[in-house]
Amino acid sequence: MRTCVVALLLLITVSIVGLSDPLCPIDTIASESDVVTGAYGHVVVDACLTRSGGEDTYTYQLTYFGSWIGRPCGFSLSGRGKLTDTTTGASSGWTATTHPTTDCGSWWTWSESMIGSGSGAVPLMRILTLTLTIPEETQPSECLASVQFCGKGEAYLATLGPASSSYELEFIGEGLQVSVMRNPAVPQVLGECEPSWLRHGYIVTEDGLAGLFTLYIDGTEVPLSVQRMCRPRISSMTDGELLYFYTQFPAGYFEVGDHEVTGVWEPDDEPGADGVGPISRTITLRVVPCEPEPIPLADLRVELEIEACNCDWTKQQDYECTVAAEVVVFNDGNAAADAAGLIIGSGQIRRTYGLPEIGPGESYARQVELVLDATYGREPCPASVTATVDFSDQVKEMDEENNSAEAEICCK
Repeated sequence: MRTCVVALLLLITVSIVGLSDPLCPIDTIASESDVVTGAYGHVVVDACLTRSGGEDTYTYQLTYFGSWIGRPCGFSLSGRGKLTDTTTGASSGWTATTHPTTDCGSWWTWSESMIGSGSGAVPLMRILTLTLTIPEETQPSECLASVQFCGKGEAYLATLGPASSSYELEFIGEGLQVSVMRNPAVPQVLGECEPSWLRHGYIVTEDGLAGLFTLYIDGTEVPLSVQRMCRPRISSMTDGELLYFYTQFPAGYFEVGDHEVTGVWEPDDEPGADGVGPISRTITLRVVPCEPEPIPLADLRVELEIEACNCDWTKQQDYECTVAAEVVVFNDGNAAADAAGLIIGSGQIRRTYGLPEIGPGESYARQVELVLDATYGREPCPASVTATVDFSDQVKEMDEENNSAEAEICCK
């Protein structure tokens, strides 16, 4: 799924914001961003988790890029486990509904209202903020959600959401996660002295159908543990199930060299006219010595220089200030960085750009402009501008903490 999101990102230059996202406060515990697509546009869903006084608050900012014909008019979220006494909030013109909970799941829905009525109704803002506060410390997890587009269908996503403290989460091992869902043409690289783990399985259907997952390494079957757990469905707001097969490999389990890793899914369904039957995927796991050669990694770093900020009235009598700046992205690592994006923002105003591949030791510079159109007739002074590269953590890097730069200027 992530690969598809990145391709979409570069195509439409819509940004995804990671842990260094200026939308999230400095005390953010976890964050997540996703892009969903409707019939007439795209929505960036930015999620942040903060904690205060034993309460957790999940904040979702929806930013819409597209025409108002099929704009988003609803957002639904599921939580894992029973989460009661929750409090919801929303931007003006949106209302929230808390649905009945079960031991497996909890559900919330936010819906848009309209200013006025009939053909003269005025759509609400393109950026809106929704909040969910839970009176306990939760486990941040991957939860199912959906964005409803007015009269144009619904798009589903998995995003940051709450799980109750007693909820059993999916097995997560130590070290590198080996996945047979990766591109078979690109070997997955593991250091000989590193541990690794694997987890694959099924979403159990409403009929109770799932199946068996079998793992083979170099032609030999590997024993797996089984985890069956509940996962709330977002489409019907009912309890669902997951069936996982997993294992942990200790450091030194694999010898140096290439290993053939094969996963076989055998569904419960009987093969029929549609040819449904076992599905097999094979990847190459390339195990390299931990010394002396490190695993090649990129390391993106950004520098921001603000050159000017000029303010003036537009023909529509809006007072706008335009920030002109130069952004330079460096790759200080020993591997090329691709599939990265760049976001320039000030408050809730953002512009996004796709970046070309940046090789080791290379840099990429460009001039950017950011229009501050919510100044209420005043020159912002100081105006704070932030540039962030690889905001969705799509590029594995040596240092994940040097991807942002901030600068201030006094507009006039």
